[in-house]
Amino acid sequence: MVIEMVHELQRFLDLISFFRRFLPRFVEIAKLLYSLSKKYATFDLDKYCIAAFKQLKLSLIIFLVLQLYDSRRQTKLHTNASSVALAALLLQKQNSGGSCLL
Repeated sequence: MVIEMVHELQRFLDLISFFRRFLPRFVEIAKLLYSLSKKYATFDLDKYCIAAFKQLKLSLIIFLVLQLYDSRRQTKLHTNASSVALAALLLQKQNSGGSCLL
């Protein structure tokens, strides 16, 4: 069961790391979670790790402004899957050079 939890955490970190440049203090917040995913680390999901997880999820909502689809802009589809869930993100290039979530 712990191995599955580590893999789920690694998938979450892989997905959210794409947005690290958009999220203030990403490295500082994610540091605890990355330490749990190391090879010989003890997987102890304490209240600080849970708070970091929730803060990263909340940051995605707050700092990534949702935009309407524009067929003239370059669009990318990012996907992730596990045995329990599927996830997909649709991103589109902006005039500023960055990407935003649709």
